[in-house]
Order: sequence, then structure tokens, then C-alpha cells
Amino acid sequence: MKGEIDRYLEQNPETLRAFSDIFIARQDTYPYQLPDGSYTRAHHSHPDGSKTYYPFTMQLLELHLKGERTLGAYILNPKSYTSRIILDDDSDQGLERLHNLAQLWQTQNIPSYLEQSRRGGHLWLFTPPLSGRDARRIGKHLLSEQGLTTRDIELYPKQEFLHGDQVGSLLRLPFGRHRLTGQVYGFLDSDGHPLALRLRDQLAILSRPERVPQLIIDNLLAAAPAAARHFGIDRQRLKSYSPTLSPDEKIKRAMSPRDFISQYVEINSQGRGLCPFHDDHKMSLAVYEDGWHCFAGCEGQTIIDFYIRWQGYPSLKLPAAEWKQVLAELLQLLGF
Repeated sequence: MKGEIDRYLEQNPETLRAFSDIFIARQDTYPYQLPDGSYTRAHHSHPDGSKTYYPFTMQLLELHLKGERTLGAYILNPKSYTSRIILDDDSDQGLERLHNLAQLWQTQNIPSYLEQSRRGGHLWLFTPPLSGRDARRIGKHLLSEQGLTTRDIELYPKQEFLHGDQVGSLLRLPFGRHRLTGQVYGFLDSDGHPLALRLRDQLAILSRPERVPQLIIDNLLAAAPAAARHFGIDRQRLKSYSPTLSPDEKIKRAMSPRDFISQYVEINSQGRGLCPFHDDHKMSLAVYEDGWHCFAGCEGQTIIDFYIRWQGYPSLKLPAAEWKQVLAELLQLLGF
């Protein structure tokens, strides 16, 4: 016998398409949740170790909404743009804290949608198309206005750019059955009650969410400070400086990787931080005085490597013209 969702989707196929348009950032690949709650990209492995990734389909989305398969949702599209900013708070008071933010922003004409999760919740803001960089600027600014940082509440997207063939951060696609708990977590209204009593009605609402107006976005970007970088040449490291040093050697000796990378990533006292080049939850980035390493496999070691990846180049192996451009940018940045 067909369930309520089956009948609703058969009668309202436009809702399925609208939901896909809102939440699915890319069609060429998709993640799904494993029984332990983790995610993997659907793929076929070849004998040589390469992988072919399977594309997203509307049939998969139907299975997700019926509880037969649980998909993840990537936040950035292949061009590093998004139309979603999400706050993820899984602390004991996470749902309450996000609810308070939603109520506050409602008074500022910033619509948001509060979703329960296994621990805490997610607060979704739907926006006009934004670059990953601008989305993170806005998210950080909204948090900072309340005395919060991304250490207090996780901010999605986690990346400003997608690097190479990476797909970036993801969240569980709404209304999917959590494979670890078996629960389906819905959305709440401004009073903390279910947004609608039936899943089909919540689905209809979230398929056509209210977006943050463009004027509000423009005002937030105008108020959000650009990331302030404070670079200073370490004269001790440059004590063996010679005018004959090559540009790349000048850069490597001018500043320690730890001092340089800490301008972009929050580094703790042990030199560890969240790697910005993949969806990192485990502080995989280790930064030293003489290099850096990502334990999840993101290649690179020098200041130059980090800057190339941060600027969104698809590979560390740049054509000669782009390599010269990167070196010129870094020399200027460091004050040579």
C-alpha cells in the first residue's frame, strides 16, 4: 500500500522539482548516509583505483523522502556558488540558541528556517546566489553581531572555494531518515512548534522558502568586514637574505607557515585547525614553523602551496604565467 508521501509526490510532481532546485547544488554527484551516520559519495571503483561518481537523479530524491535512502546535500555548486547559509549547532543548548537567533533575525527582516537534528539543530537562510566567500562573510558577520564565532556554531558552506575536484561540505538533506537513529527530523516555527503537522506540508513550505531579500544581502555585505590580514616579514628568518634569492625562496623565508596560515584559519595552541580544503570535522590541518600538512590528504606544505589552494586554483601545478602571478601577489602581500 502506498504511503502518504508516495501519493503526495505522485499528485504534486512540481513540489519534488522545486525541492530539488532549492537544496541540490549539483547534479553530477551525490552523497548518501551510511548506517553509522557518516557519508560517502556514490561511486564505482575501477581496478586501477580510479572512481566513477554516479549522478543525482529525481528517483533518488523520491527514495530519500520516502525514507528508503538518505542523501546528503552539498552546499556549493561546481562554480563555488550557493544560495544557502546554514548554522549547525549540536551543543546541548544548540536548538534553543538557534531558535533565539531566528527570532532575532525575524525582527530584522531576515527569514530563516529552523530544523531539528540528532543533536541540536540547523538554521537555514535561503539567499540569492552568492559566492562561497560572500556567503561565509555574511554568516560570520551575523554570528559576530551576537558575540559568536564559527568555533561556537559551525557555518556552512565551510569553504570559500572548491579546490580541484573536491565537492566541499555537506549536510543531511532535510526530511531524510537518519540511518543511525531511524528518525526523521522536521522544522519548527517561530514559537518552537512543528512548522506543520504533516511531513507533506513541511515539504511544500520548504520547497518554496522565503529568501533573504537582495537589499538585506547588500547591506550585510557592506557591513561585513573583509578578512583583515596582518602580514609581517620575520627578519630573523630572513637573516640570510640575499638579493639573489629567487622570488619563491624570498616568500618561503619571509614568514613562517604558522604565522601565514593563521591569518586564514583559526589555529589552536597545538598548531591544529580545520582544513579549509575539505569538509573537515577533525582538525586535520597541522601547521608547523617549517610547513603544514593535512592528515586527510590535501596536498601542500609551503606558504605558496597554501595560497594557491586558497585562491581556488584547481591544481598546485600552475602554468608559468599563473605561477609568476601568484609569486607577484605574495611578494606584494608580504611587503617586498
